Amino acid sequence: MKKLIFLINSLSSGGAEKVLIDITSALANDFKIEILTLEKDRFYEIPLGIKHRSLSNSSARSFKIFRKIAFMGSVLKFFYYLKKTKPDYVISFMEFSNFINIFFANLIGIKSIITVHVTPRLEYKTGLRSTVVNLLIEKLYKKATHIVSVSNGVKNALVNDYKIPVNKITTIYNPLNLDTIRSLANQEIPEIDLKYFNKNKTFITIGRLIKQKGHYYLIKAFEKVCKGDSEAKLVIIGEGELRPSLEEEIKKYKLENNVFLIGNRRNVFPYLKKSNYFVLPSLWEGFGIVLIEALSQNLFIISADCKVGPSEVINSKEIGVLVNDFYSGSEDDFVTALEKEILGCLSEKHDSLKGFERANDFSLDEIKTQWINLINKIN
Repeated sequence: MKKLIFLINSLSSGGAEKVLIDITSALANDFKIEILTLEKDRFYEIPLGIKHRSLSNSSARSFKIFRKIAFMGSVLKFFYYLKKTKPDYVISFMEFSNFINIFFANLIGIKSIITVHVTPRLEYKTGLRSTVVNLLIEKLYKKATHIVSVSNGVKNALVNDYKIPVNKITTIYNPLNLDTIRSLANQEIPEIDLKYFNKNKTFITIGRLIKQKGHYYLIKAFEKVCKGDSEAKLVIIGEGELRPSLEEEIKKYKLENNVFLIGNRRNVFPYLKKSNYFVLPSLWEGFGIVLIEALSQNLFIISADCKVGPSEVINSKEIGVLVNDFYSGSEDDFVTALEKEILGCLSEKHDSLKGFERANDFSLDEIKTQWINLINKIN
């Protein structure tokens, strides 16, 4: 049985982290799998039968200087662990893990598969760090044994922006374990959270509270929505550095009874099931796994038409609508577009079952087969 090591920065709450857990769980019967993390943060449960080893004691809450020292230590530990265990493949998620995977796997003679979950030129745009990251992507990524992109848009960006050979990249969409989701969705929402929902008028979004996710613009749009319908509700699941400023925006627009920052939830599916519509106001995405999660509960979607991701998911007006992305016009244009579609949802029903059908296209069984075929093809 082939041995796979999966490497990621941490298992904190996030889309890439969740995808790693789902994929390793699906592949556990076909390969011997171990998960290595560079930091100890862990939001998600490790699948049964899979080992997890943290290479440092640092976390996102550690002092910066300690975190940097611990990071360097974890890199060295990764190198020595590879030399000791000699896996058949190292599969990495997220840029920093991708860099050290390529460098050390090549040094030791181990096959490296890296996964790319973002459009790098949009994710890393300004500043010294972004310059360094883009340079490393250009120099290192083409030296990986193979690259998995989470969307065709990401694949095209790697080819066009970094001149990576197209035959070195395979698109495999992020998966959903639909059987597990159906069970999770039937769990009860804590009674204290029921006040966030209003029958037929609840919108929900899920994502880290960071600039990329566009919550500021959604809240601004919702201020105008509530002038037209004061019963509309917006539930925002997620945590992040922008919580204080978003709370200020909610207070400024007097939306305390309409917009709710409820933090992270380990099981988001009962909240999706209880809602009526899903909104994705992201400024950019690599794929947008939350769109598939929303479709699994048959929610009608309003999404920014990011340059990459959402248009590959929302392929019919029966399951959702795409609004011009943030970079297509002014900030006011983006806010107005979100407001218009939200008000449109409040005035007409969307009761198609096409969302369920579309979610099946991203089932874990289908994606698992694609991963197995790819791994077996790489000799």
